[in-house]
Amino acid sequence: MELHFDTLGRIISAPYETPVIAIILSMGIGASSLSYDSLIPTLLGRGTIKDQLVLFELRLPRIAITVLAGMVLALSGSILQGITQNDLADPGIIGINAGAGVAVTVFFLFVPINANDFSYLIPFVAFIGALIAAVIIYVLSYKKDEGVQPIRLVFLGVGFSMALSGLMIVIISSAERTKVEFISMWLSGNIWGVDWVFVLAILPWLLVLCLLI
Repeated sequence: MELHFDTLGRIISAPYETPVIAIILSMGIGASSLSYDSLIPTLLGRGTIKDQLVLFELRLPRIAITVLAGMVLALSGSILQGITQNDLADPGIIGINAGAGVAVTVFFLFVPINANDFSYLIPFVAFIGALIAAVIIYVLSYKKDEGVQPIRLVFLGVGFSMALSGLMIVIISSAERTKVEFISMWLSGNIWGVDWVFVLAILPWLLVLCLLI
């Protein structure tokens, strides 16, 4: 199995077997172990109640959301690197992630809504925040005679990201502790407690936007 790395030590390409092996291992490893001998029977619906609960309600939703998130991050990184002609560009560096984070934070803290509806609205709210941030950065880095300046876009994005991060700290500094903990987990990408609701919330957006892109 051969992995290829860039100058920063990040994996840039790997054989197709790698994610498949990781998925199979993830199905059996965890606080509640699942025997690999019973993995296929459980997938076919012939496992014990415990094995079915662990696999279908805990493991598979987290595996699915991780795969989908990885696909989105890879796609967005490729787009931004192509636009900026900079191998270091990604949504986190140029402020797009920060725009999404601020939008979700404000929505979660100040809009009264039940938890189930909020799960489905997270991708939409995050997309709106990211889109606003991207448009602002794009407009500021655009020159009429020269078009978008990649270096200017990166520098503006970094500054915009820092400004939005500071704004987010100000917003959550006076919020309830439980809400702050939720926002912190969401921003860090924690998959604890993920179920099929979150997978269904992101899948339509992923399908539509991937085809559009």
